[in-house]
Amino acid sequence: EKKGFHLASLIHPSVIKPDDFESGPGLIMYPGVKVSYGVKLGKGVFINYNSMLGHHVSIDDYTFIAPSATINARCSIGKSCIIGSGATFIPGVSVGSNAVVGIGTTIFSTVKSGSVVTDLPRKITK
Repeated sequence: EKKGFHLASLIHPSVIKPDDFESGPGLIMYPGVKVSYGVKLGKGVFINYNSMLGHHVSIDDYTFIAPSATINARCSIGKSCIIGSGATFIPGVSVGSNAVVGIGTTIFSTVKSGSVVTDLPRKITK
């Protein structure tokens, strides 16, 4: 970051989070977000309404999480990803950097960097 420039973090008071969670600067968390223990969030992460992060989730810098996403235990998400509304991650899966997960998609295996994954019908387009 440039000298004299600081990203402000904005966390709504209704967010449920443990005292030990780690986050970089520029974190934005909307109302209704629930965060479990051991979560690590990079800088500039945006987490929208009613999303849930299970224990030991890791989300890298500049990732966007749309409303009502569920990211279960021990999942990791790379840099600059977009996670659609209502997406669900089965415990332990990884998503590479610059990936897009579509609305309502269930992630049950590793998603490679740069992939676009959607359900109905399930399709990996990159």
